[in-house]
Amino acid sequence: MFNTAILELLIGLVFIYSLTAILVTQINTLLTNARNLRAQNLKEGLIEMVGDRTLQAEILVHPLIKLVDTSKLMMMSLSADVDTTDQILNAPLTRVADIPPETFVEALVSILTVRAFGPIEQAARALPHSEAKRRILGLLGDLQAEPSDERLAALRQAVNAMPELPGAPTLLRQRFDALQDVYTEVRSRNAPLIPLLIGISRIETPPFREAMQVVLYSANSLETAFDKLRAWFNDGMQRSSTLFREKLQRMSLIVACALVVLLNVDTLAITQDLWDDPALRASVAATARAAVNSDLADDVDAASTPASSSVIDTVLDAQYTAQQLLRLDIPLGWSFLSLTPDMAENATALGLRDPYADSGNLWNLWPPNGNPRWFSLLVLKLIGLAVSAIAAAQGAPFWFDLLRKITSRSGSSGSLR
Repeated sequence: MFNTAILELLIGLVFIYSLTAILVTQINTLLTNARNLRAQNLKEGLIEMVGDRTLQAEILVHPLIKLVDTSKLMMMSLSADVDTTDQILNAPLTRVADIPPETFVEALVSILTVRAFGPIEQAARALPHSEAKRRILGLLGDLQAEPSDERLAALRQAVNAMPELPGAPTLLRQRFDALQDVYTEVRSRNAPLIPLLIGISRIETPPFREAMQVVLYSANSLETAFDKLRAWFNDGMQRSSTLFREKLQRMSLIVACALVVLLNVDTLAITQDLWDDPALRASVAATARAAVNSDLADDVDAASTPASSSVIDTVLDAQYTAQQLLRLDIPLGWSFLSLTPDMAENATALGLRDPYADSGNLWNLWPPNGNPRWFSLLVLKLIGLAVSAIAAAQGAPFWFDLLRKITSRSGSSGSLR
């Protein structure tokens, strides 16, 4: 009988911790979704990885990424200048919470390729319509698709053959010279890498430019370059995810503290009530055993994975979990009842618990009210709340797995007897 009482008490406490932990996770999810923290963390991770402000902005607005809302931005192209860079970096975020590595690499490569040939292409498109313009654009496209010395020489010949006109041809020659200089620096690399390396050379922030060159200069093929970029992205996102988990853990502890104080989830008081009331103890243990095979398992699984539900759904889930906790009839909540010695004597005469020992009555915890046990009650209350908060912050999967093990072993023991 004694062993059964201890087992029921243990099952009851673990079940209460499971429900409280689920509620903490649901509140965390509500705060995370309401404040769009996952998108903020993703943006912070990208900015930490990409050390060039202009490139940061161009990645955030790229059609494959779409991490910021561009509806209110006056952008004529995906290339960012000084003004649009600040606007993009301060723009509202979308609900994007994850970027596959392949998507990021594809976006980055397209941006760097545009940077490589974008300036000379803009100058070429500014030329008057003519056969020479069409020829230059065609040769430029060929060079971009498959860089080679022959194609660069053909483009040089076409650019030099342009008639001397004010404005655009001069700009075109200047930008061709700049392209040729960079091409000469990277020509010893694998041909498919040349556009990418030219784009990297145009990054304005020297430390980040050099870091990217270190990443890609050892690549001997486009596939190898993509693999290196994916590895670099995965490493950066792993660090970002670790920091985000630590942030969520801190948030969980804060939410758990607030929740147990608000609901008065006092481990010591609950333990005392479960131990003194066999009927309540058996009822809570039976509810816990039933919950192991119920839809509570789905709530725990949802709590252990990134949440994608709406704010309304999360509020409803939290409300349902709170109702489950309150239906257990364990001592929760606060009261404020003024006590007199006569009330204590009457309770003793009726065989009831001393009302001066009720730590859930805030009147008992206030020294001026004259309860001689107020200090010990307050200390025990703080200990009970602290234990509950720490337990709730551990996460629902931990407690629910423990509950499964305890109930399965107790069931096996019961069947053997």
